[in-house]
Amino acid sequence: MMRSKIIIAILTIIILTSLGCGKGFLEVKPDKAQVVPERIEDFQALLDNTNIAFTASGGLAGIASDEYFRFDSDMPVLLGVENNTYTWEKDMYAGWRDIWDWNQRYESIFYANIALEGLEKIRPAAEQQLAWNIAKGTAMFYRAINVYQLAEYFCQPYDKATASSMPGVPLRTSADVNGIVQRGTLDRVYEFVIRELAAAETLLPDRGLNLYRPGRAAVFAMLSRVCLSMQDYANAEKYAEACLRLQRTLIDYNTVDRVTEQPFESPLTDPSRNPEIILFGTASGFSFNVDRDTYVDTAFYNTYADNDLRKSIFFHPRKGYHFFKGGYDGGRSRHGGPCTDEMYLIKAECLARAGNVAAAMDTLNVLLVKRYDKSSFVPQTATDAEDALRKVLTERKKELIGRCIRWLDLRRLNRDPRFAVTLQRLRNGKLVTLSPGDQRYTFPIPEQETENSGIEQNPR
Repeated sequence: MMRSKIIIAILTIIILTSLGCGKGFLEVKPDKAQVVPERIEDFQALLDNTNIAFTASGGLAGIASDEYFRFDSDMPVLLGVENNTYTWEKDMYAGWRDIWDWNQRYESIFYANIALEGLEKIRPAAEQQLAWNIAKGTAMFYRAINVYQLAEYFCQPYDKATASSMPGVPLRTSADVNGIVQRGTLDRVYEFVIRELAAAETLLPDRGLNLYRPGRAAVFAMLSRVCLSMQDYANAEKYAEACLRLQRTLIDYNTVDRVTEQPFESPLTDPSRNPEIILFGTASGFSFNVDRDTYVDTAFYNTYADNDLRKSIFFHPRKGYHFFKGGYDGGRSRHGGPCTDEMYLIKAECLARAGNVAAAMDTLNVLLVKRYDKSSFVPQTATDAEDALRKVLTERKKELIGRCIRWLDLRRLNRDPRFAVTLQRLRNGKLVTLSPGDQRYTFPIPEQETENSGIEQNPR
């Protein structure tokens, strides 16, 4: 135990020194030779180190999406990158070099690779096989979900017809970060993610030891999310259902305190406080996403019916508007990990797209009965498949606010004229817009990465 603690402490120091002074993870490359874990428990301890943010989600997407707005008078307190992301500027980073959404993801991939390379050198005894499997499955899972996030932020939205010709992100499968890896193609990136997750599923138990450790339920949840991004609705439904067979509990919002600013207690010490969480993960830190002067869009707020308990559980009034109270950690951080409510919504959407209207609405109502005042809840119905799909997507937006998912939904749904939207901001008296299919739906590669490796930059 002491050896593991020492190793993790040294690795943490490497991270802090590598990322200090505003420099990115791949700009100041860590030296894996400084510390070489040797035992299974050492590698598991490395993967359990929450300082590495294996399960974190990107924060820029929350700023760029249509869930929130800020008044001009409240913008100066934000970082330049936040201001630029909010109005979808071409020069989004404006000299800001520590792009967490990129650096943290590759940092996580680096340490997952260290674990995978080390574990491959170990020939576990029979009594060690389970621990070895869990460590390897965990590392593969972490590598896959971080590659997926990079693709969703820094690549064009997935389209099966063009994915073989569109640039992906560098697939780093070695802990040697000195080699230059080119972007490859988008189809290879998604094939890699699915292959890694499928392999992890064979190694992991049904549920992780804690909310940071993945189990098969988390693997199925992420496979479902990935397939939804690919518009592979049959497999998205299949994996959502596989996840729900392992974990399906929903919180009854009739039992949640609607007055407090912190309606959900932290589940990290007691997972029973929020049985919906399949894997815990917060968004990268930006003031925009947690500040009380960031308000929910008023028109969107008004889509919640008065007997919809989410209207008071999710939002708190301030200065005539409403801010989002926060996520599942007992504070105001945004939660980005998969939860059971998301799985019900994916299943319902896929059923609606398949024309199975009754099953889609039944699935949706399993969720909604836990979200509305039980004394006045009326199950939703649909006249046809398109009506069902519209209702599911409406509830998806209302349910998953603040989950680092809306930007991903905008990217995929904007390809369908029925659901495409033009985003608007009023900034310094000027209306700024982002049209469906705009190149700015893909974030630019950080400047230091293109400078150091020469990889292709995304057009803006």
